[in-house]
Amino acid sequence: MSKEIRPKKSYTIQLTTLTPVCIGNGGKMVSTSDYVFDKANKQIHYINKEAVAQKLADHDELMDKYIQGIIHGMDNNNTTHFDLKNFLEKTLSLSPKEYISYSVTANIKSDKDMNTIIKDAKGNPYIPGSTIKGALKNAMAYRLVDKKCIEDFAKKVNHIFIQFKREIAGKNVRKLSSEQFSNLNTIKSFEKELELFNQNINNLFVQSEKNEEGKVIQEIAIHNPLVSDSEKISSSKIKVVDIKRVHLHAEKNIDILWESIPAKISTTFQLKLEEEEDIHKLFQQINDFTFNNISSELETLDYRTSKTNDNNIIISQLEAFQENIEHLSASECILRIGFNKGFYFNSIADLLYNNHKEVFEKFLILSDYVKYKGGRKIHPDEVNFPLTRGITPESTLGWVKLEII
Repeated sequence: MSKEIRPKKSYTIQLTTLTPVCIGNGGKMVSTSDYVFDKANKQIHYINKEAVAQKLADHDELMDKYIQGIIHGMDNNNTTHFDLKNFLEKTLSLSPKEYISYSVTANIKSDKDMNTIIKDAKGNPYIPGSTIKGALKNAMAYRLVDKKCIEDFAKKVNHIFIQFKREIAGKNVRKLSSEQFSNLNTIKSFEKELELFNQNINNLFVQSEKNEEGKVIQEIAIHNPLVSDSEKISSSKIKVVDIKRVHLHAEKNIDILWESIPAKISTTFQLKLEEEEDIHKLFQQINDFTFNNISSELETLDYRTSKTNDNNIIISQLEAFQENIEHLSASECILRIGFNKGFYFNSIADLLYNNHKEVFEKFLILSDYVKYKGGRKIHPDEVNFPLTRGITPESTLGWVKLEII
């Protein structure tokens, strides 16, 4: 089957981070082998592994000591901590200049496992084109999905939920493991319907040409933005941040460490749109999408969460971004990308929430985002959603502004 891509028009877009942005590469760094935390200077020093390896190459005894130190440090049951800095300087006689690859700002409390972001081979971070494209296509899908498609999916979710309640009658659903839950017949049916719905969304971006017999002879990509990776950002701009996973319904939080591209960092990327696509109209769609998602988020946060200082930081910043959107020029838009962008920035979520709130609750339960407590009706206090949000001491995460230049 041949595929055709429509002619494109190219634009240079400036991306500016409004809050810390974390786009993970799936990796982690540990303080027992990968970095040294310099608390006095609020820096993290990344280790030059090659320099360390060269020093250890002819010293089997030191190599064994190094490996044992790493293993010891990774054991959470140990009360003593492997001091990597001391080992490098005192045991291996390496100077900081020799063992430090590069350093970044780290306004953190303590060293621990650190989640890493996407970077090039030289350690310079960037925003992947696939990340930006995914955000753009979500905004496009939000506009393109017709009401009937949502209505049909909502009816199917309602029907499956009735069957779900019958299947779990007499069972304590909250005690089912994820595997046991996914093996329920109704959940398997729900996953099939969700897959079909997602396929319908994907079909919005492909136009099929068929012959007289109805056979597809060509697929044409439509509403298909082509997005380059952003220009590289200097590794010196990376900032390591403490992110608090705030539990929105209880006084319990989890602190995690992330590399981030901090706020007020600008880079550029190339965006190509079909010739008939209006980029200013696209930016308006993105702003509408973001504005509506913030509205949905604020509504659920307002009546489902406790009013703690952390939650108030989240709410006040969402309100500020929503106000900012109303004052943007036609060449600007705001969207959210990366770690902790939130459930509503998945287009299906907000479409369901705005059109069928009662079905949205059932969708969350069938998706195993929240546990069903039972009962004939679902009340808001039964569905603790959203459950957590990630914030730094100053802000929420993932907000960027795009501007045509």
